Amino acid sequence: MKQKNKINAKYIFKFPLAIVCNQTLIMGIILLFVLQSKSSFVFAQHAKMQFSHQDSLRGALRKERAYDVKYYDLNLKIDIENQFISGYNKITFQNIDLDSVLQLDLFENFEIDSIIYRNTYYNQHSTRHFIEPTQTLRNTREGKVIWVELPTEIRNSLNTSKENKTNETISVFYHGKPQNAVNPPWDGGFTWNKKANEKPWVTVSCQGLGASSWFPLKDHLSDEPDSVRMYFEVPKDLFCVSNGDLISTNQDTKDKNYIGYEWKTSYPIASYNMTLNIGDYVHFEDKFSSKNSDKNKITNPINEDKNPLKLDYYVIKGNEAQAKPFFESQVKPMLEAFEYYFGEYPFKKDGYALVETPYWGMEHQSCVAYGNNYMLNPFGFDFIIIHESGHEYFGNSVSANDNAELWIHESFTTYSEALFVEYFQGKEKAIDYLLTQKPKIINHDVILAPLDVNYNSWLGADMYYKGSWMLHSLRSVIGNDELWLATIKDFYQTFKHSHLTTQQVIEFFTKKTGRNLTPIFNYYLTNKEIPVLEYEILEEDGKMFLSYYWKINEGKNTEDKNSDFNMPVEAFLNDDKESFELNPTTTIQKLDISDKLSRKDKKKIEDIELIINGRKYLAKTQKK
Repeated sequence: MKQKNKINAKYIFKFPLAIVCNQTLIMGIILLFVLQSKSSFVFAQHAKMQFSHQDSLRGALRKERAYDVKYYDLNLKIDIENQFISGYNKITFQNIDLDSVLQLDLFENFEIDSIIYRNTYYNQHSTRHFIEPTQTLRNTREGKVIWVELPTEIRNSLNTSKENKTNETISVFYHGKPQNAVNPPWDGGFTWNKKANEKPWVTVSCQGLGASSWFPLKDHLSDEPDSVRMYFEVPKDLFCVSNGDLISTNQDTKDKNYIGYEWKTSYPIASYNMTLNIGDYVHFEDKFSSKNSDKNKITNPINEDKNPLKLDYYVIKGNEAQAKPFFESQVKPMLEAFEYYFGEYPFKKDGYALVETPYWGMEHQSCVAYGNNYMLNPFGFDFIIIHESGHEYFGNSVSANDNAELWIHESFTTYSEALFVEYFQGKEKAIDYLLTQKPKIINHDVILAPLDVNYNSWLGADMYYKGSWMLHSLRSVIGNDELWLATIKDFYQTFKHSHLTTQQVIEFFTKKTGRNLTPIFNYYLTNKEIPVLEYEILEEDGKMFLSYYWKINEGKNTEDKNSDFNMPVEAFLNDDKESFELNPTTTIQKLDISDKLSRKDKKKIEDIELIINGRKYLAKTQKK
């Protein structure tokens, strides 16, 4: 069960429903306080630094969100012809510290029909459960937020359930037209207008946008339901695929032109990973037997995996002949490599599934979206299958607490692609693969974003590629592959099925490796640019010296941010094949390099160049 993020009263800000006076000024003061109080990181280089009241309502854990979601029971009818959905979400939760108002999130293009409260409690003096009568709750809308009013009698009941740690439920009935996805999965929403075999092909993707773009919920990354049930009624000539296991189908729907599909997960799940895929699908399956995380072990029939992982594949009818051998050639090797580096697939009860989609891909938990047209890259693997499946470990199992820290999902997953290459082709080939990521680093904004505002305004993909290279650079700094790989595995095993923060990541790697990696993490996560090693070649008393230091960012509010930055690097002079190690800091150091230079080099000081090993580090040099 995933650890839930507790509400910290120190950072709760309550806005009365009827009074939001001088809103811009209030939110500016509050945002400044939050950014300064909750983190030591500096965010001055971000593309977006002006945030709205709606940003804070969505991003912060306010008192109206002081409840712990246990279960979502989502029930929808999908009207494809009219691009319309209707139904309800029954939300089971435990009260933490609610008062008179509960916050739900739902986009403005939906209309609330009703919100029904029903309290279930256990009578200690009886063997029966008693159900209180249902009660319709008043609600008001403020943008994408629904404020649900809790009358006195319900507040009393909530306080009782808080003391007894029992569950409460509310059911939210609604209808409307979901947002259309312009460029999925990056610009999320419903994809309505695709066809496959002349039949509708409907999907939904909403990372960043949020699940509140299609159903009512507590839309915050830190609070995942322990499991979910999803029931969708769709036109009966189509098949509907969702997360987890298909529990049942319902032929006896009220509208006889529709069929119902019931899906259920056995694990906590981030709401943006909840999905549906409707189309002319066919299903085939396979199994994966564990290698027990031992790459070189010769399988003993006596120790065969008696509970293999089930693999489910859903592709558009007509594609199965191509998909079957292709998926087998990609998925089983991926599972073998990731089991070796991280451990067992994290959602074994639900199984692993690939679902063909009209967009490139998405890490929907136990329902991975795939739309790469069965293509291999120059390294012999399907990038989408490996990357999106890597998110099952980092993103879906090990999860960030706040959208601002999505680097935890993307950096580790992008780095896992290189580990996949290393497992089958060796370390040098893995570095070759990492080198293909380097040109994609654009240095346009900072990886780590401001907290509590649902940040989603990154300009590029640096949290993927720069983050991947940050991890590779850390591996080079540590200089012990056995320790590094053991740390990666321990990190995953320690935090699987839980949430964590950037600070927890840094502390874990520092403790496990026995090196203070905080300055290195901080630099890569809080600066646009990569580290710059400034140097100068000096001649003194007939000797040649290298003067060098890490040049930290200069400018307002940044002069002290990385003053403790230090990162050892392997370097070369000119095209010399013999390398040497430097241990630069932000203070100028001098090294006698007389014995490292040829007579020819000594005659032309201006031609002497210092080069950092680009196969090991993400950094550059700058001659003074």
